[in-house]
Amino acid sequence: MQRAEFRAAMAEEEILEKIESGIQERNVDRSYANNLLVLIAEAVGIPTERSALKKEFEEFKNEIESTRLRKDEAEAIQMDQIMALLERADATSSPREKEIKHFSKRKSLGSQPLEPLQSFYCPITRDVMEDPVETSSGQTFERRAIEKWFADGNKLCPLTMTSLNTSVLRPNKTLRQSIEEWKDRNTMITIGSIKPKLNSEEEDEVLHSLEQLQELCEQRDLHREWVILEDYVPTLIQLLAKNRDIRNHALVILCILAKDTDNAIESIVRSLGRRVGERKLAVELLLELSKCHLARDCIGKVQGCILLLVTMSSSDDSQAARDAQALLENLSFSDQNIIQMAKANYFRHLLQRLSTGPEDVKLTMATTLAEMELTDHNKESLFEGGVLGPLLHFVSHGDTHMKNVAAKALRNLSSLPKIGLQMIKEAAVRPLLDTLFNHSTSSSSLREHAAGTIMHLAVSTMSQESSQIPVSLLESDEDILMLFSLINLTGPEIQQSIIQTFQALCQSPSAPIIKTKLSQCAAIQVLVQLCEHDDPCVRANVVKLFCCLAEGGDEVALAEHLLESGTTLTKKRAAISLCRFSESSLVLSRLIPKRKGFLCFSAPPETVCPVHGGICSTESSFCLIEADAVRPLVRILGEHDPGACEASLDALLTLIEGERLQSGSKVLGEANAIPPIIKFLGSPSPSLQEKALHALERIFRLVDFKMKYGALAQMPLVDITQRGSGSVKSLAARILAHLNVLHDQSSYF
Repeated sequence: MQRAEFRAAMAEEEILEKIESGIQERNVDRSYANNLLVLIAEAVGIPTERSALKKEFEEFKNEIESTRLRKDEAEAIQMDQIMALLERADATSSPREKEIKHFSKRKSLGSQPLEPLQSFYCPITRDVMEDPVETSSGQTFERRAIEKWFADGNKLCPLTMTSLNTSVLRPNKTLRQSIEEWKDRNTMITIGSIKPKLNSEEEDEVLHSLEQLQELCEQRDLHREWVILEDYVPTLIQLLAKNRDIRNHALVILCILAKDTDNAIESIVRSLGRRVGERKLAVELLLELSKCHLARDCIGKVQGCILLLVTMSSSDDSQAARDAQALLENLSFSDQNIIQMAKANYFRHLLQRLSTGPEDVKLTMATTLAEMELTDHNKESLFEGGVLGPLLHFVSHGDTHMKNVAAKALRNLSSLPKIGLQMIKEAAVRPLLDTLFNHSTSSSSLREHAAGTIMHLAVSTMSQESSQIPVSLLESDEDILMLFSLINLTGPEIQQSIIQTFQALCQSPSAPIIKTKLSQCAAIQVLVQLCEHDDPCVRANVVKLFCCLAEGGDEVALAEHLLESGTTLTKKRAAISLCRFSESSLVLSRLIPKRKGFLCFSAPPETVCPVHGGICSTESSFCLIEADAVRPLVRILGEHDPGACEASLDALLTLIEGERLQSGSKVLGEANAIPPIIKFLGSPSPSLQEKALHALERIFRLVDFKMKYGALAQMPLVDITQRGSGSVKSLAARILAHLNVLHDQSSYF
């Protein structure tokens, strides 16, 4: 306790010393003020992010006003001095606020530098002073010059020739501040005036301007800040295409800027999303900068950077592609960067870490795979990259947490039938069955993931082509009987997965064997008991399995009849009709009548439609909500027929047209319509995919929906930006900008 109090006292003493030094020395350095502000925040336990600092800063200003009202002038003056010092910090300002403040000040200064005042010159050196001091005679000199004068044995004032007390040299703080303000004014004007010269056709002028700019950048961090605010970075990047001398100077300046501030790196990254020539130079520059640890740490943190690099890594320009791949390699030092690469459909480094990384890193990578919303293309890429081996090893040999994460990742991957079949061929079934059968050492969540994966593998056996050698999920009678026996020994989720597994197997090439074995183990009696199960999903799946096992029906004829009778066609036509009706609902919705007379004698108010804002009914306004048609339409979104899905989607989207976006989206969200719409992003039907994109572009303008469903949509959208056609690419990129994955000014797509 005493040690903690001592540390707190030391921190407080350091802050007080810095405040006193800043006030006494009139320190105008921005970084000094920023560091002081952060020190104060840490000492009093305030978060150091910009918004929190800004809030506390405003409260401090209010406190000064309160002090004045109490007429405590001495304290108010002291607080004013502290405020004047802290106001030099820009840690409380956003980039936009800094930019506005900078240009407002620069425009007020004029366009021409001012000559120094006569009082700025040292009488001894005839140069502008940096550290002016006053002697006992009242004259001011540059400190180094007057000290040398005394060291040479001179005792008289160089100007008045009066005797001097050589031990008395007082800093002339007022003059020093005036000189610094004059220098800053001229530097700000100079930085603003150099930029047009960099576009000159005269190489000598460009080189001279670059040398001048480099010198200014090397002097102070404040100068580098001004160069960034003047938007020099795109101009400097373009100069990288010039001759070697110009290129080298531009590269040096860009490196100075990038190592000093995150804003410069962000500006360079934005160039990745611009014209072909500019982004080629930008990736080359970032590759060079990534050799510096400080800059490398910043590059991967810039919004949209890794996604743009991944996209460039498959560019037609071989050099740009190689540079992007090399930069991704350099950025792979960070686990967080690797996760961002995976979310951009670049799994190379994740797979490397999954196989050869330390145990904690392997767990992080497996967790990423378990939690990601993977597209079919993602799953194929991962499988081809060798993801199965490590995950199966973790399921069999890892600790409980690792086993659980690996099983969840396998469940995520196995939902693609093509991969499911390959997993069966590569002996993935046995470790999953062992996990499921092992009640004592496997957690309930681990067994749920194992059961879900086995169900996916069973579904994959339904999609085998007749020309292929049939693949069987369950090789032995013992496995069939043991798996079915678990139906009575597990919770609803595992029960449901096992029942769905047998549904799929009864429609696979091994169906005759499965049906025979189930009839031998009295499966019908078990299923009859489950028909009274509390969980409606379990009951529904039991009925479906009953249908598969039922004897006496001509299943082939029944399937043919269903195809010919057009059940999906009926659903499609119904959805088209509902869509046309719903398009008229807004016009037909009755306005809410004004209530007259005594409210206590009036009839109760009629219910207002949450979407159309009036009085709706099924008969008069054909309202989907009044007709309870929303949820049935949402269920049709799960049909395999894209025509039925599209017709249903058209009907549902009438609810979010125009100004009804907020209210209609809420209705769709309550009906759980958003996940299936997101699923259509991976649809092979171009029109269905495009309609889903248009819908999500509007829905994700709403913050609540963006927060709730954004992660689910991110990977399919990334996939479209990389593999879709031109029109859908730009639409997907616009949605990614809504989700803050890409910068909203990026024009790459």
